Amino acid sequence: MRNDSNTPTRLPLLSQTAEHALRAVLYLGRHEGRGLVSSQEIADALGAPPNYLSKILRMLAKRGILRSLRGPNGGFQLAAAPKHITPAQVVQAVDDVAVPATCLLGDRLCDPDDPCAVHERWSALSAQVLAPLQSTSIADLLSDTNVSGDPS
Repeated sequence: MRNDSNTPTRLPLLSQTAEHALRAVLYLGRHEGRGLVSSQEIADALGAPPNYLSKILRMLAKRGILRSLRGPNGGFQLAAAPKHITPAQVVQAVDDVAVPATCLLGDRLCDPDDPCAVHERWSALSAQVLAPLQSTSIADLLSDTNVSGDPS
């Protein structure tokens, strides 16, 4: 099945929650310095479900990625400059990486002390996938865009 060029594709290897979180952080990074941005504005701009995105934004605030203020003039903003936030931090803030992964070959927990046949190779591959997310900043991702959000 081919993907229509107008249909957005999901980011590979990311949960839907992590993808929404990254998109929201990028949106806030593009609007840095503007002050607080409402969750509704972010949801509208991203085409994300407002209630779902609001929960994600609160989770990011609780984990220190965002600052938030409740109330009619409230909203969200980045807690640090985009150059100090990595995609890995955003993903780890919303995806519970503290919970041990299930073994790829069965219904047991992944156990490095009793590894399965694919454990070593899968662990190395996972580290390779995470490395760019840890060494890239939100500012790096935004470097080819107009950070102010203005089309000019």
